[in-house]
Amino acid sequence: MTTGVIAAGCGGGSSNGLAGDSAPQIVNATVSAMEAAKSMTMIGTITQNGAPTSVDWELSGAGDIDGTIGVNGITGKLIKIGEVDYLNYPAAYWTRKGAPSADVAELAGKWFSEPDSVEHLGMISIGSLANVYESELGSAAEGVTGTINGQAAVSIILTSGTLWVATSGTAYPLEQVGSPGTGSIAFSGWNEGTEPSAPAGAEPVSAIGSGVTGTGASGAAGISGLAGTTGASGTSGTT
Repeated sequence: MTTGVIAAGCGGGSSNGLAGDSAPQIVNATVSAMEAAKSMTMIGTITQNGAPTSVDWELSGAGDIDGTIGVNGITGKLIKIGEVDYLNYPAAYWTRKGAPSADVAELAGKWFSEPDSVEHLGMISIGSLANVYESELGSAAEGVTGTINGQAAVSIILTSGTLWVATSGTAYPLEQVGSPGTGSIAFSGWNEGTEPSAPAGAEPVSAIGSGVTGTGASGAAGISGLAGTTGASGTSGTT
């Protein structure tokens, strides 16, 4: 395994032995670690169709999400609990979507709910990401060793990009870097999260104003695209 200096700092903790393992062994180790995890945080920016989408999400092992998303310079809040998504966006978002001014006043800065079948946030979970990495097991290639945010790590080359995995402590993924121009996602806070709660007073978006549905606000397709999964219609994240 080649050694490369990737980020400043030194990884702490005891070696888990992955630095000397083959790419398939590293994939299996990180998939097992992810499948056992109760939560994680993912932060980064993905670019699709020329539009940057930034995310700061806490994901639970049950598939729930709590965090923020920014698309084309507009940032909103989102929560997913089970099969229901809750979203809160500023006036600029609704204006850009072409909502009538009366609806903008009703929607801006307020929580509304939609079925996840509209937003498809369920496309993104710890388990779904683990499944993507497992599906690329056969094509995985060895990369280099280095440090990511001060933690010792080893990289593996996947179809979906370069994945950095911790070589000390549990074999959690630390960062995924997509192909040039597509962005990167950092993974941290493993098993440190809490289950989100539904925001008080959230109404179905169809009940607000004249009814604005199918916002496609989640950006799920872009995020899953970085991880090599298939996007769904209505979730491009463009506004």
